[in-house]
Amino acid sequence: MPAAVASAESIMPRRISPVAIWAGTGAVFAAFECYVWARWIGSANFAPRPVDVGSVPEFTRQVIHVTQVISPIVCVFIVLKFLVAPLIRERRFTLDGMLVVSYFTLWFQDPMGNLASTQLYYSSYWVNRGSWTLGSLPGWISPAGNHLPEPILVMGFGYLWLGFLAGMSAFWLMSRIRQRFPRASAPELMLAGLALCVVLDVAAEVSLAAAGTFAWPGAIKGLSLFYGRPYQFPMYEGILFGAVIASGGMLRFFRDDKGQTLAERGLDRLSYSQPVKTVLRFFAVYGFMHLFMALCYSIPMISFGMHSDPFLRYPSHLENGMCVVGPNRDLCPGPGIAMPRPPY
Repeated sequence: MPAAVASAESIMPRRISPVAIWAGTGAVFAAFECYVWARWIGSANFAPRPVDVGSVPEFTRQVIHVTQVISPIVCVFIVLKFLVAPLIRERRFTLDGMLVVSYFTLWFQDPMGNLASTQLYYSSYWVNRGSWTLGSLPGWISPAGNHLPEPILVMGFGYLWLGFLAGMSAFWLMSRIRQRFPRASAPELMLAGLALCVVLDVAAEVSLAAAGTFAWPGAIKGLSLFYGRPYQFPMYEGILFGAVIASGGMLRFFRDDKGQTLAERGLDRLSYSQPVKTVLRFFAVYGFMHLFMALCYSIPMISFGMHSDPFLRYPSHLENGMCVVGPNRDLCPGPGIAMPRPPY
């Protein structure tokens, strides 16, 4: 009888472990991102956008200079404290270290809201090398997407100093609430963490927009703060991106009795060596973070961008020739103005 049972079990299909699914997802994301970034780095688009310095107000220049100094310093601290120090002290790649890498690489999806129609500007006064959009990303639609000057020292590193630190703040808040109110439900804790991250993101983005360093020209009137002013801010951006930066803190908070996150479930059932398990854990966490951002931020933002209200006009250091509609190719898509397609 035991032999028969063993024989039956041997021919039954094995259930795929959740961690293997998440790790496969992460590996696909990582491979695709490396492919796109490699195409961008090896192309003519990997170059700073020309900037009309005279169109950049003095206050905007000062804010850009200051933030480009502070941002890398803060990020070095984060990497040393949460990635390097645990590696040296514990001789292992910890969850916090995995989250540091995952948050930073979420930058890949930063320009995705402009995929179908322009809705986001960055000042070309930032240190930049253009962006990995038109000409590098397969399926890109917006014809001047490669004109977006992605700020390397602030937006690239910003996914750490804002994303990672906000996510850890959400973790801290949920932990305090759980200590004070042990009966608080998971949805209540998640809502608290989300609210904190939304507030942090809105405060950071509105401040930088008010300083003239970037802009949301294609906002939807009924869903935006300060609509009609240069620093108008779409609240759907704050809520959706707030959810993205909160997700890492929530992943860290909601662990099972084995200390495993949602993405790591089933790891203990796999008979692999510890180094292989570490690789699986990393790609699982990476896959969770990147899929969450794609589904809960990038895709919805593409949709919102296709329903924007009339664009405001901005100085050339912000527009960067990204609006190419109309007889003079200087209008942006909006009500009554068709979305152009790239000249493939």
